[in-house]
Amino acid sequence: MGPFRSSTRKATALLLGITCILNTWYIWTHLSARTQDTQNIFSYRGHDHPEELPIPLPEIPPAVLTVEESTHYPVLGAASDKEWFSITSTSYGYVRLGPEGRLFDTSMSHELHCLRVLNLAFGKTRVPDAGHIQHCLNYIRQSILCNPDLTLERGNFEDRDFSAEKFGATHVCRDWSVWYNVMDENNAKWSNDTV
Repeated sequence: MGPFRSSTRKATALLLGITCILNTWYIWTHLSARTQDTQNIFSYRGHDHPEELPIPLPEIPPAVLTVEESTHYPVLGAASDKEWFSITSTSYGYVRLGPEGRLFDTSMSHELHCLRVLNLAFGKTRVPDAGHIQHCLNYIRQSILCNPDLTLERGNFEDRDFSAEKFGATHVCRDWSVWYNVMDENNAKWSNDTV
């Protein structure tokens, strides 16, 4: 019985070693494929394009955001337009991808656009039409449902004194500055190519 156990242990160790090597190889090739240049993977014709903006990182790093009341981004006033416009990328959220520079928008820029539309709806000039406002309300609703943030917030926010309690919950988000950098780089590349 001794030699049988010894050979079984050796076979098990060998099988385990081969499995580890195969797993390592699979993970390595899978991660390499994810970070490959997407220009060579997709034709960017019809539906043949990535689902998300290709970002040359394995994963977008986290960012911490503590919700706080702010004097910025007012509903109305002279500063309102400048401040709401400041959260837009240089390309207004549009990105060109693929060898022919197919134009795309990102969901984040669409959401920011819709916030701006809702901000304009409070004003007296440049008020968007009701259909555009309805579209934006619905788009933001669906975006929230698609990416639910389950961070717990204290108590009943309707009873809170926002002038005394200026800070809310802290959230862990995907780092939005990566998006701005990629959008700006993409805009500069295509702007330089068309000049």
